[in-house]
Amino acid sequence: MKNISFTRVIEENFVTEEDFSVLGSLFESRTNAKKTINMYTSFTFITPNYRAIMILYNISKILKLYPYMKLHIVLSDANMFNQEYIKSVGLQFETDYEKFIKKQIERINSYLLSFGAKPSQINIYTFSEIWEKVVSNKSSHFLINYYSVISKMNTDSSKNTTFDRFFQFSSDMFFSVVLQYLYPDLTEGIDLFFGRIEKKDIYSSVRSTLYAEGVSKIKKPYLIFFKHHPEISYNNRLPEWNMNFEEVLYIVSNVKPSKKDCVNLINLFKNDMPELDIILDGKHTKKTFEECLRIIESDSEPYRMEVCASVIYEFLQKRKCDIDYDLTMPVLSLNSKDEVIKITKLLKTKHILDILKLCENGETTSVLAKKLHLQVSNVSNYITQLKDLNLIKEKEGKFLRNHSKIMIDLDV
Repeated sequence: MKNISFTRVIEENFVTEEDFSVLGSLFESRTNAKKTINMYTSFTFITPNYRAIMILYNISKILKLYPYMKLHIVLSDANMFNQEYIKSVGLQFETDYEKFIKKQIERINSYLLSFGAKPSQINIYTFSEIWEKVVSNKSSHFLINYYSVISKMNTDSSKNTTFDRFFQFSSDMFFSVVLQYLYPDLTEGIDLFFGRIEKKDIYSSVRSTLYAEGVSKIKKPYLIFFKHHPEISYNNRLPEWNMNFEEVLYIVSNVKPSKKDCVNLINLFKNDMPELDIILDGKHTKKTFEECLRIIESDSEPYRMEVCASVIYEFLQKRKCDIDYDLTMPVLSLNSKDEVIKITKLLKTKHILDILKLCENGETTSVLAKKLHLQVSNVSNYITQLKDLNLIKEKEGKFLRNHSKIMIDLDV
């Protein structure tokens, strides 16, 4: 019998026949041993458009299905300000580049947490940061290895792909193989690579070349793809959750997805929205998923466009309602000697680290006392000390960590 986590992941995504059987064994063995599965993904995040939110939401579902999964997500910052899309939404005049990137990382983190992922499962890097490590590492010859790989690539695999996209995609696959050597905290290699199915050929080709060149010992990471869906983009505009229904419908109506594309699109939401709030002729009406399919199969193109726009609009509004910006847990940087002494002294106290770990997703005082086999009064005392140093906060009677990591500036 297949592992339930694996079954759900396969149902909601696409896996090639080559990787299917191997993935099944991987999930089963790691589940039984309660061991980590490391998953890598990369994309450009500019605004909360339908594509970015669908990817993040889908990834968060995988993370919730498998509690031992760790996500390593790379923000493609290198090509961000060259894209026509960023110009179309008026962000090309951003003056503080580093501040903008930091804000994007915080948003990605917050969205994943709001969708149900745990802070301990999320690691976010930037494309330029990883390249800097690759170039500066003189002992492992990563740059030479990368050049060796792309020099062997067949250009047919990059058909209809511009050079910057080819560079991006090939780098992503290369990064997924060498990431564990660039970051010592990553004790095990990347197991899964999550990407868009449109890039399947180039990812598979780069992976095969990495194996042929001896950069990787086996054809790994295994590939999981977001299921095919139409490109809903018109004049470099994509549906976003800050748009009203008319704006989303305008984009969809100008794209004019085919019946097949419309079916593929709403199939992405089948498990999340069994009943849909559809807007037809300006009126709201509840429709089941099957009823929406019948409307799409009809010969009415305006109704077909309205169904697709309604599904995208409702999905984005539901996800927008999920977002809790307070969930973002930045790194705490200690910049004063007094702070360092106070916090390190408290962290040495018995049970403090256990309480911080349990507060990852929020716990009440009574639950913490029960889990740690302590008196409620003792836990209350610890909670007070942690709150005084801003290490935890209270929300609706539960206590949550304010920070995922603590960094000490040794020059204080």
